[in-house]
Amino acid sequence: MNGNPERSLAEAVADVAPPGFTAGDLIARVRRRRRAVLTGGGAAATALVLMGVMAVVQFAGGLDGPGRDRPAGSAVVPADDTIYVCGQKLDLAKVESNRDGVSISINAIESVTVEESPRISIAISADRNVRLISAQPTAIEVLYIGDGVIVGGGPRLNMPGKNDVQWSDLVGYPIELFAAQPKILQLGARPTLCPEMSWVQMWAAPDRYEVVVILNSPTEVERANARQVTRPLVVRAPLRR
Repeated sequence: MNGNPERSLAEAVADVAPPGFTAGDLIARVRRRRRAVLTGGGAAATALVLMGVMAVVQFAGGLDGPGRDRPAGSAVVPADDTIYVCGQKLDLAKVESNRDGVSISINAIESVTVEESPRISIAISADRNVRLISAQPTAIEVLYIGDGVIVGGGPRLNMPGKNDVQWSDLVGYPIELFAAQPKILQLGARPTLCPEMSWVQMWAAPDRYEVVVILNSPTEVERANARQVTRPLVVRAPLRR
């Protein structure tokens, strides 16, 4: 951006704002939610605002996404604006856990009791020193699947028959990585299960289920811009105690 940064930011946001939203409203909304990480200002703060706006725009319907308007029973592919519903088939055939030198892996799936969800952590690493922006750990989507079908997860999981937007702080968490030094992100618990499922049932046969972690579009701060829409990194592992 050249010239007046604030004016350039407003112009960039205006280009993607969906009907019913103004550039000022979107910028203010994102800034309120990013206050803790925007205090430093500069390019990183501008990038956070732009990417946060893109998340709002996608979930407000300003962009067409792979999770919308699919025939009942069809499989969904993980994407930044996919809407996840209990009982959906999840298409993981072409997902990536490593892209552009940035990779994620499951660090731990820790069981507490047979009546509770596991505590999950992931490792994120890069082949160089890099500053990324993505979802904060508590907003990273985790899905539990059995026989290829979603049986639980969160935080944006819908119950059967629902296709609602589940608002979450999808973008705006800064992650600074150093070459070959993985950073551990504690995701915590995702206790929500679909109807007729229970943790006692799942822990009785954990090898029948998988944990899928979906990290929304980790993007380099220096490359962030309002028109960039990329794919999430996805990793999966068996639900084992």
